Amino acid sequence: MAASLATGNPLLVLANPGIAAESRALVADQHRVFVKLFGSHIVRGTGAQVIAAYRLFLTTYAAEASNRNPGDAGGERTGEQLAPDSMFASELFGNDDVAMLHHRLKSASFLQGYSVLEDAHRNPATDRCDPKAEAIRAYVQEPGSIPDILEELATRFPGTVDAAYEVAFSRPGFSWERDGEALLRRYKPEEFRTRDLPSIAVLPPWLKDAVHGRARAPRA
Repeated sequence: MAASLATGNPLLVLANPGIAAESRALVADQHRVFVKLFGSHIVRGTGAQVIAAYRLFLTTYAAEASNRNPGDAGGERTGEQLAPDSMFASELFGNDDVAMLHHRLKSASFLQGYSVLEDAHRNPATDRCDPKAEAIRAYVQEPGSIPDILEELATRFPGTVDAAYEVAFSRPGFSWERDGEALLRRYKPEEFRTRDLPSIAVLPPWLKDAVHGRARAPRA
């Protein structure tokens, strides 16, 4: 029953304060390794390049964790084993504009068309139908996308962010400082409700075994 609940709603596991704290510490440690490895929390390139970078990050972190805990076999696995092709969206491989962003709580995320989204904040569109305005709307309205990415871009381009959203959402007089959070909360209520929770849950050994056993069990 616990395995079924954990796989059906991972947030239930994070309701345990001890598990939540351990999970936050794990993602923070991964974030440290990511930034140390690449010199930034963002890696950009083609889809193939970004996937290769992600696999390098996984093998680097697994090797470091294995050195700290010699019984951990994760450091013996290759990047392809840790992140097989099947875990990535198929269109990611052929995309020439991909960014991988590592968040201190939400771990790694992959964003296609990041350069367009960035340029939309740097050089705002003058027409609502401009691809740059569409990129902003698409990310704001996309379920599951973390608001932190937009908040970071707004911080980087304070002089143009108001105009960018004014055009994208046809909101004359839009002020990011005044209206930005309300706009994001409107489209991303779940992301704000869970934004203080990590995206990875560190399961206790007995529950991890139960989840793995459930995944291996034959389906009727």
